Amino acid sequence: MARINISIPDDFLSEIDHYKKIKKVNRSQFLADAAKEYFSIIEDRLASEKRIKAWERLFKTREEIKEFWPGEKIDVVKEIRKMREERMQRIESAVTEEKNGPE
Repeated sequence: MARINISIPDDFLSEIDHYKKIKKVNRSQFLADAAKEYFSIIEDRLASEKRIKAWERLFKTREEIKEFWPGEKIDVVKEIRKMREERMQRIESAVTEEKNGPE
């Protein structure tokens, strides 16, 4: 196990000591748990950002599809689902081929 040294203000250390007593763990465990919790928060934020970017791409794709067929009523969501299904079928075929060898 690695050992590290950090410098923190005395009042912050007092706060850590207060909460470690409540949690009934030592400082090392408290700080490790706090870091894990913070990592979880970061991952949640990154996932949220990915969802937002995916929505932005979806709206952009919708506009691009509309430009391809101006004046026609197109169900953009249906078209995107169809593209995803086709992609998934290609992936499944590639995985199956890799697993079983070429047919």
